This record gives sequence, C-alpha cells and structure tokens, in this order.
Amino acid sequence: MIIRKILLVLVGYLLVRFFYGIWKFRNSVIRQMKEMQNQGSGSKDGEVHISASKGSARKFEKNDEGTYVDYEEVE
Repeated sequence: MIIRKILLVLVGYLLVRFFYGIWKFRNSVIRQMKEMQNQGSGSKDGEVHISASKGSARKFEKNDEGTYVDYEEVE
C-alpha cells in the first residue's frame, strides 16, 4: 500500500515537471516570435544595416593593384 502511494506521488511529480517544461518552452518560443516581429518592422526585405562602434573601427589600405590568382585545370 505504501509503495502504491509513493509511485502515485512520483508519477504526479514527473507529470508536473513535464508539463512545466512544455510551458516554459512554449513561452520562450512565443517570446522569440515577438522579438522577431518587432525586429522586422521598419525595415524592408533585403535591406542591410551596418552599425560600427568606436572600438570596431578598422583601417583599410588603399591599393590599386589587385591580387592575381592563377588557376590550373585539373583533369
């Protein structure tokens, strides 16, 4: 009789944990969908925005000569 009660409590506990995990997953998916919708508003498809911070500034060298790569055909 005591084993039956222990098993019943164990099964109940596992069911509660299972449904709580599903609930957390559902909420995270809903939150991500809302973030993607908010992020997408205000920009057109294919539009790219690049923002640089002060720490990410790069120096580029201006060189008129290109790099030549000689490819050989392999048969």
